[in-house]
Amino acid sequence: MVRISVFVFNSDRFNYMTVAVNQFMNLTDQDVLYDCLPLYHTAGGVVGVGQMIIAGTTLVIKKKFSASRFWDDCVEYKCTVGTKHLPWYKLCVYRRILLHVFALYLQ
Repeated sequence: MVRISVFVFNSDRFNYMTVAVNQFMNLTDQDVLYDCLPLYHTAGGVVGVGQMIIAGTTLVIKKKFSASRFWDDCVEYKCTVGTKHLPWYKLCVYRRILLHVFALYLQ
């Protein structure tokens, strides 16, 4: 038997979560976010589209995600933040890694 879980996600909840993520990650309009998650996914929508709406963050979305091209895409689009299906605190770690990789690429 397949169980489908339905979660009502209204605009208030989206706004609260988007602002919370923004306060946690301190994203600005200077950041470029690589969103490899589907936009219907909570993390893909809140972290990706939500930050684009409230912080003016540039959002990079690929038609089809490729794990083998992840770092190449991040360098190509000069991403400072990347999403992944991880606990929220690990997104900050990925932000530091992306900044480091990009700095090495520029040298």
